[in-house]
Amino acid sequence: MILDLLLQLRPVITDAKLIRLGPNQDGGYLLANRLGGITTCFSSGGSRSSDFVSALQQKHNIGSHLADGSVDGPAGEFFPLSFLKKHVSDHDDDKNISVDTWVNQSADAKDNNLILQMDVDGNEYRVIEGMSEQTLNRFRIIIIELHDLTHWIQHPEAGEKFLSKLTKNHYVTSLSPNNIGRFAELEFSLNEFGPGKMGTLLMPDMAQISLIRSDCVIPSGVQTEWPHPLDFPNDPNAPGIPLPNGWPGRLTIKV
Repeated sequence: MILDLLLQLRPVITDAKLIRLGPNQDGGYLLANRLGGITTCFSSGGSRSSDFVSALQQKHNIGSHLADGSVDGPAGEFFPLSFLKKHVSDHDDDKNISVDTWVNQSADAKDNNLILQMDVDGNEYRVIEGMSEQTLNRFRIIIIELHDLTHWIQHPEAGEKFLSKLTKNHYVTSLSPNNIGRFAELEFSLNEFGPGKMGTLLMPDMAQISLIRSDCVIPSGVQTEWPHPLDFPNDPNAPGIPLPNGWPGRLTIKV
């Protein structure tokens, strides 16, 4: 079950090449270069750094609405389209706002080519679950910092529910393990290779993923080589999390 979930995270290669926006460390993201016609990004939880949204503005003339209940305003000298001192969540109250409400209040009703960027410390599952499919499909590009992936080992239904909704109309186009987090080493029985054979598989606890709506690209395969040339460690001073080529479909066999 867990291998099936990880296979859903394996990036799809499309006719849109990947680019990196932001620094070559934490705060930078890989995404499909299909940005023409996009004017608006909704960025939640990342206001401690404005590197990504600044790059969107400076290089692609894409403005951003920001929401973050943990800070009083954007970092640095970035000037957003708007700033909400609220946490993005699955409901609305004095301290929280749902993506549906946020988008309906801030975006043109006919704009179905938005960007969503989220780093909300594990609340991404609630945010996606609480979002209507109509709103989710308004985002051409989605970038999420995933947390607690190793929780899926004991609770695969949580990952299945999340991924089935997120990838219904979007392709995963990049996955970058976050080396600030830990990782698990899973063991599988591989009796087809001989009695007592076991396989191991690395599973990061945190990873950055980006997705693109499936009607915007033409798929041609899946990523089999790691890391991507534009990948950089989130923490350049910490050990990396090396994924083997073919991950997660290729297991390392223990003798």
